[in-house]
Amino acid sequence: MKRTTNNRGKKKQKQPINRSFYIILSLLAIAIIFGTLAFAYRYMWSNSDNRILENVTVAGIDIGGMTKDEAISAVRKATENTYTQKPLQVQILEKETALSPSVSHASLDVEAAVERAWQYGHTGSAEQNAKDKLQAETKGISVDIIPYLNLDQDAIRSQLFSVGSTSSQLLKQVEYEISSDSNQLIVIVGKAGYDFTIDKLMKQVLDAYNKNIFQLAATFEWKNPDPANAQAIYDAVCNDPVNSVIDLDTFTATAHTPGHRFNINELSSKLATAQSGQRVTVTYETIEPEITQEKLSALLFRDSLASHVTVVESEQNRDINLQLAAQALNNFILAPGAEFRFNTLVGELTAEKGYLPAAPYPGSLTSDTFGGGVTQISSAIYYCALLSDLDVTVRFAHEYTTSYAPMGMDAYVLYGTHDLCFKNNTGFPIRIEVIVTEGSVTVNFQGTDTKDYILELQPEILQINQAQTKFQDITPENPEGYQDGQVLVTPFNGYRLIVYRCRYDKETGTLISKDSGVLSAYNTRDAIVCKNPASDPATPDTPAPGTPGTGGGVTEDG
Repeated sequence: MKRTTNNRGKKKQKQPINRSFYIILSLLAIAIIFGTLAFAYRYMWSNSDNRILENVTVAGIDIGGMTKDEAISAVRKATENTYTQKPLQVQILEKETALSPSVSHASLDVEAAVERAWQYGHTGSAEQNAKDKLQAETKGISVDIIPYLNLDQDAIRSQLFSVGSTSSQLLKQVEYEISSDSNQLIVIVGKAGYDFTIDKLMKQVLDAYNKNIFQLAATFEWKNPDPANAQAIYDAVCNDPVNSVIDLDTFTATAHTPGHRFNINELSSKLATAQSGQRVTVTYETIEPEITQEKLSALLFRDSLASHVTVVESEQNRDINLQLAAQALNNFILAPGAEFRFNTLVGELTAEKGYLPAAPYPGSLTSDTFGGGVTQISSAIYYCALLSDLDVTVRFAHEYTTSYAPMGMDAYVLYGTHDLCFKNNTGFPIRIEVIVTEGSVTVNFQGTDTKDYILELQPEILQINQAQTKFQDITPENPEGYQDGQVLVTPFNGYRLIVYRCRYDKETGTLISKDSGVLSAYNTRDAIVCKNPASDPATPDTPAPGTPGTGGGVTEDG
């Protein structure tokens, strides 16, 4: 019978570890330590030693491990008969050219190039130096010497382009031009060839200079031309005509742009069957815009829209006020859609500006005001605005009728409270001319009349309030020195009236429209006359025999 042994409850004995394992582990640790020390020593050496990193080249010369002086000597020896002496022979397809030193002006600054080579792994941060060393060991470092070569790249580029661009083997994309003498669009279908670009060629040439190589066969990619696209050509050379418009800064006509077009279907059909390099033509039409610069220039300020002349009752201060206001307004150009504002242009009528006290109503025995008389100009402007059928937005009548404006066609202004405003609704600029002479005020609106009607102003008087004559007795003392019959206050009849703008067809004279009219109301002022009680003790008040003026105002300070 076989005996079985029961191992339960007994401790498992440890197996002895092989000594060779400890020996291998120890040797590995020693190797790691020595490797680390060697790397650290080499790293420290590479950053503190005056030697250039291994595998670094300048002008194609391997100067790795050299000192600066050694590298300078080696590079100078390798280049002393090249850059300044030798032309770079360049083969450009079937063409050849030589870039002589007199063209390239090549002259290598050897010391600067070597200094740049030495800086790799020496002058950067610890991280950068480590990267430089790794690159040198794995890929090598070729120093870019172009910054130190003093090349005249513009001259090189010019010579290369003049030779390369004339090659018969170049890629030709579709070309097109406009023949102005025959009104034709000429399209030349593209042709396969080498894709020559001066930038690609320059890159190859600079690379040769970098490597101190003076024989170069430039390479280019062979390509087929892009397909000729009739729509793309149409978009490039065709356009809609552009009208001349009014320059709102200079109020002149801008240059117009002619339009151009061709039959796109005709060109597409011809291109579909055209061979490589074939010439295709279609008719190219020029379309003049509806409004040319010449036409618009002839329209600008062509017509007198309205003109009004009023008589000036000469008085020195009043004449000066009129002249100052005219200077502020004359030749002002009101742009289409813009609003004329009298007070904005003239400003406040102050002594600082030269305005003087004068009677607002000539010969009416009213108190003087600064700038008195200026409303003779505002009234003439308003009258022209009405006749021009402009959109009047703000206007006030005088308090009393005036002698220089028809009733209902005057305009009272006072800075800060009463203004005259209207908008230019004609679509063309209007030049407002205000001229003051010794005997008259002339206002003219020069613009472009496009109306198909004639406008007339028709006033309708609704009410008249007759001024009365009242008498003031002269006292016995009479300190004022009044005379019997002397007028102390001039009379004004009062009125309420509407002025309508009526439009009549130019050809038939038929009334086209009549607006709702503008209401004006003028106050009544009674005359006051001196009377000697002794000569006529019981003279009653009577209607005034006559009143100055024929038309309107909102306050007496006109």
